[in-house]
Amino acid sequence: VGGHPHDPLFDIAKKRITYVFPRVNYTLMPLFYNAADAFVWLTEARHQHGGIGISVLEALFCGLPAFSNTLLNIPYFTNEPRILRLTNELYVRSMEEFTQKLKNTDLHELRKYIISIRGVLTKLFSERSMALYLSKVLLNLYSKGIQNPKR
Repeated sequence: VGGHPHDPLFDIAKKRITYVFPRVNYTLMPLFYNAADAFVWLTEARHQHGGIGISVLEALFCGLPAFSNTLLNIPYFTNEPRILRLTNELYVRSMEEFTQKLKNTDLHELRKYIISIRGVLTKLFSERSMALYLSKVLLNLYSKGIQNPKR
């Protein structure tokens, strides 16, 4: 578990989890992702539609099962069945749900599956793919604004 030492979740994690780290240098993150058994990233509900989260994608690219409530946003980016299956397995709404799912999940098999579709993840969520997706969204919004100006 990582995070800022003044974050209340950091205090909770220190009481429940064996290994807790303060903020880690970005260049070391792949080492931490590869040494971990699982990754959890929960955001507040009001931020839930802000995207998937770079940390979640980085963990997945390293083959780490990344449980998150931001995975709900993946269908906005793709209908790829292998990615949607992964989304269903990793989506959690709370720490309690994460704990329950962790008890019922074979992390070794899940890690193997993530590694097997890493090429699909990389293709869908590369900087280039995300920039193209965003440009389509913005062009669509722009064209709707031109056709239906609200003044």
